[in-house]
Amino acid sequence: MSEDVLINDMRLPAYPLVTVDPFFSIWSRSDTLNAADTTLWTGHRKRIVGKVSVDGREYTFLGKGKNALPQRARTVDFTETVYVFGNAEIELTARFWGAHVLDKPELLFAPVSYIDVEVGSADGGAHAVEVTIEVFDEIAKKNALAPCVFRKGQTGGTEFVSVKKKGARPIAYSGDHVVADWGEYFLTGDVCGYRKRICGSLIYAKSAGRAEGAETFGAHFVLAADDGYSIEYFGKKLKGAWTKYYKDTDEALARFVKGREEIYAFTSAFAGRLNEDVSGMPPAYAKILRAALRQVLAAHKAVYDGEGGLLYLSKECHSNGCMNTVDVSYPSTPLFLMYAPELVLGMLRGIFAFASSPVWLYGFAPHDIGRYPIGNGQVYGFRKRNAFNRDNSLKIFALEGDVYDYSSQMPIEECGNMLIMSYAYIRFGGKAENIAPYMATLAKWADYLVEKGVILENQLCTDDFAGHSEKNVNLAIKSVIGIACFDKLKEACSFTAECDYAAIARDYAAKLTALALKEDGSLAFSLDKKDTWSLKYNLVWDGIFGFGLFDEKIRAAESAVYVAKLNKYGLPLDYRAAFCKTDWAMYASVFGGEKTVGLFAEALCAYLEDTPDRNPFSDYIDSVKCRDKGMNHRSVQGGLWLPALAQKVGAL
Repeated sequence: MSEDVLINDMRLPAYPLVTVDPFFSIWSRSDTLNAADTTLWTGHRKRIVGKVSVDGREYTFLGKGKNALPQRARTVDFTETVYVFGNAEIELTARFWGAHVLDKPELLFAPVSYIDVEVGSADGGAHAVEVTIEVFDEIAKKNALAPCVFRKGQTGGTEFVSVKKKGARPIAYSGDHVVADWGEYFLTGDVCGYRKRICGSLIYAKSAGRAEGAETFGAHFVLAADDGYSIEYFGKKLKGAWTKYYKDTDEALARFVKGREEIYAFTSAFAGRLNEDVSGMPPAYAKILRAALRQVLAAHKAVYDGEGGLLYLSKECHSNGCMNTVDVSYPSTPLFLMYAPELVLGMLRGIFAFASSPVWLYGFAPHDIGRYPIGNGQVYGFRKRNAFNRDNSLKIFALEGDVYDYSSQMPIEECGNMLIMSYAYIRFGGKAENIAPYMATLAKWADYLVEKGVILENQLCTDDFAGHSEKNVNLAIKSVIGIACFDKLKEACSFTAECDYAAIARDYAAKLTALALKEDGSLAFSLDKKDTWSLKYNLVWDGIFGFGLFDEKIRAAESAVYVAKLNKYGLPLDYRAAFCKTDWAMYASVFGGEKTVGLFAEALCAYLEDTPDRNPFSDYIDSVKCRDKGMNHRSVQGGLWLPALAQKVGAL
């Protein structure tokens, strides 16, 4: 068996099957596809069942069912998960894939996923085969007893059937560990229908043919969704960005049914590009990227605002459900900077918009724009949380007065994030003219960082689950780099400012180094605790941008500390606990070069192999006990691409 097959035949805590958006992301939590029900990433049961009839004898290959067809192989690549089954009569291959092509929005944004099944004869004889896909009505609702409406039709030369909850109201509520209670879900096939039951109604699609000798039979199914309205954005309900390219689901289904081979070619080419970009890097590193890509994309929803601007909005999955969280966007950017920088701009727009609303009285950047899928203003630290919980559509952006608890804000963190992301967008191919309208706001945030200096007050940072910290060195590094980024933004956008931000950044970097430097050449966790250590993951941008603010010897000394602190299943975030943030660990890995990238990636591969927690790839894990600490299906795993980005610019 080739090394590449060994890399791909990986065990994951959960396997991606249908990965479209936070409400349409369905996974298998078993190593054997037909040993367990499929679920939403949250764990809510969303059953899809696949069956094959061979000369009248029925077997199950997808989901729990009678007479399970033996599974023989499983591979996971960037854009597809493939299973092989077989017995004495047939061999069946089931391929689950989506059009995850980051630089083709007409494909990427479409709420469509494929299930392709190929059946061949194992004994050389002729066999009549029929492949059936069943999708239970629970896909469209959260209450199993709620009545549904079914519809049949034709489009693109194929039949379809759909299911939706009766009387469903789009964007009816928001939250974290929740499922959508609205939307119409479609299934295409040669013959389609539905079965109504008191509990457990379903839609189905079938294709029949023959497998004989070397001739195989192919059955192709499309699973799609139309949520009606996808996002509420400052009081306006917005449709998914896919509606810019297709007038309705009929047209979208026709495009994806008729164009399946062409779309698969695009998708395979993009997967090949992803593979090529990491081909010279350690095999374990390529493996964790393959495990992460689809969940990163499925944690976002794309819409266009009223002025035609793209919004690429993340859901802070398994954290608090916030939408467009700045400190979730920031770690995710390496993936998007490499392949689709316009999506980074789509992460920035909503934050700039909310920062200009009357309710945001602070001189620093906000944390979020709402709780997915309702973006009516920041909910993090909102004092009137009970009022919001009673009315999820509360228009926070239109309120007056100070409605936030300052102690729950992340002043330095979010200013630094927005400045770094804005410059990174331009640095990696974005147009300065798209950032220019926000320069006055960015200047205000840069000046806030200048005012606060490097000895920081007690406050939260992106690692808020670890609590507040005072005089945090990693946070101060982010502030310094943010100031330097604004100097570059000022030049790129021809923005006039009297302050010499480049000189200030150099001065602050020197002061911070003098205050934080330890005898071993690394930097302390905080300025008043010289016997401590932490990951200085924010320092990576100094090398990627070529600023040279901090001595390279610091990065080498930091890396030596990290290697010494590495546990079996990951690198702890800092001296306080054994938990590992996978994104930050891979950010920090670049300080030691490719060897360290491979070393840290191997630890995360060990986690994927050994953890008993059957959830999508968690970014918050116990590096000793190999347990998921409660954050999974999160977009921050886009940060695993940081070493690849660093290699691209010669900073690895």
